This record gives sequence, C-alpha cells and structure tokens, in this order.
Amino acid sequence: MKSSHIILFISLTLCFTTIPMETEKLHSIFVPAQNGYIPENYAQKITFDEPIHAFNILHNPVKDDFGQNYCIADFKKQLDETFPEKLPNLKLYGSSQGTATLINWLADQPIEMQNKVKCLILESVIGSGNNAIVHTCENLVKPIGYLPFAHYWLPICAKICFPHYNPLGKQALNSAKKLPNNLPIIIMHAITDPQLSINDARELYCTLREKGNDNIYLFEINTDQPVHSDILRFETNMNRHQQNYSALQHIFEKYNLPYNKKIKNELRVNLKNYQPNTQEVKNKIKKNTEVGNFIKKSINTFTGLAAASYLYSFFSAY
Repeated sequence: MKSSHIILFISLTLCFTTIPMETEKLHSIFVPAQNGYIPENYAQKITFDEPIHAFNILHNPVKDDFGQNYCIADFKKQLDETFPEKLPNLKLYGSSQGTATLINWLADQPIEMQNKVKCLILESVIGSGNNAIVHTCENLVKPIGYLPFAHYWLPICAKICFPHYNPLGKQALNSAKKLPNNLPIIIMHAITDPQLSINDARELYCTLREKGNDNIYLFEINTDQPVHSDILRFETNMNRHQQNYSALQHIFEKYNLPYNKKIKNELRVNLKNYQPNTQEVKNKIKKNTEVGNFIKKSINTFTGLAAASYLYSFFSAY
C-alpha cells in the first residue's frame, strides 16, 4: 500500500472515530427537613467526589409549608443564586419537608429543566402534608387520631403552628404523577417513622411504578426505635444498613452516576429486592391500616348517624 493511501486511511479513521467528550460535572443538592439538619454521613450516603450544596441550612424557610409554595420559592431562589449562569446536571436529595419541596418543584418544571436532574433521592417522604399531620398527632397523642373525622379537621387546626400550609394546596403524591418516567428515584423511609407514615413512601412508589417509571427503588429501613430522618446513621440492624449503602452505589453505577467502588463491592446486591411488585406493596399498606381504618370508619359512621338523628329530632320538633 502506498504511503498516500495509508495517510488517507488514517485520516478517514480519525474522522469517523467518536472522540469521548468530557461529561458535565454533577452537583448534589441536599434539601433537609424543617429543622435544617444535615445527616452526619450525608457524603457517605451519596459519593465522595462531587460538589455538595446544602440548601435551606443557613436560612431555613421562615414560612414552612410542608414543601408547598413558600418552600419551592425559597429553593428556587437559592438555586438561582448558586448557579446564576447555567444550571448543571443535578443529583437532588430531600429529607422530610425537603422531599415534598423537590417533588412539587420538579413536577412543574419544563422538560429541559427536568432533564437536568439525573437522580432524585427521597428520605422520609411527605406524600401529603395532611397525612403527616394526622400521623404525627396519632403518635404524639394516640387517641386524637381516632376522634370523629380527625383527618379533615386536624390539618386545619395545625395551621395554628403552620399558618402558611394549605391543606388543599400542592401535595407530593399528586405532583409525582408529572415527574419524568426515565428519572431514577430512590425512596428511603423508616418503617417506624413517628412523624411520617411509611405508607406515604409506599403509595409514592406505587404511583410512580404504575405511571410507567421502572427506575424507582424502595428502601424500607428497619430500625429498633422510632426514627424520622437520617435513617442510615443509626447503628441498629447494621448488616441491613451495609446492604443499603452498597445498594445505593449499585444504583448509581447502573445509571452512570458517580459512585463509591469500595462500598459497592462490599456486598453483592440484587436490586430487584428494592423494586417490589406494586400489588405486594399495596397489600402491606392495607395490612398496615386495616385495623385503624376500621375503627375510624366505625367512629365516623356512628358520629354521623348520631348527628343526623339529633338534627332530625331537633328540626322535626318545629
């Protein structure tokens, strides 16, 4: 082969060879619960080699509203301040109130913005502020949740403490229906959470799976004590926690996200264990609530009939 042919061959090869481009840097953003608490091992939960921005820490929203309009506005303000020119690719991590803030915010974003989010991690999910209020009251003062029609009037009474919360406003379980189906979403929730029911996390998982997203993972965390947030910090059931840490890294690797190879390789993980069948999850919800719901419905029915009988006798006297 002539030298000119060799040079032409090399030139054509270079022209049609794909030269790998440097991928855009991934930034992690952490949005905490109302108290602005950052888990001690947050960096370990995510990875060790990426920028981490903690929002709502130095100036936690004055107008807490369980992730509704005021929290969203505060998040957007800090996002614009941190990235004034161009929004990079993001890994979003929300805890408690932060979960509702992120879901409600992302659901209303245009597709271009949604595509910037490469992973959404939700710890201690607020599916509904109303559910959170009722569940917290049931655990703090157990009988109160069984008072007649408590689910309807407790959120209204809670406005004394949270005047900016709107019981009829944005709720994460509804907003989640507008999240993109290709977005990897990791849901982590303590089974014994005293403030937010595990059933909110389960309902969110089922909602996302049934709308066509196969990239959803549910971590039901076992602890031997009531734990609300930072659920992987507690040293109870340590073997399970090590498995969860490793599973997180397996998920990150699967979606071409930065991950910690050492933690990933500590244990073999079957990610299918974190993607249960939706009917199986619904059965857990039903089993978890059937006794309480039966008592509440019985009380509500009796109260309603008693009130109706009283009103009938009162007006029929005239």
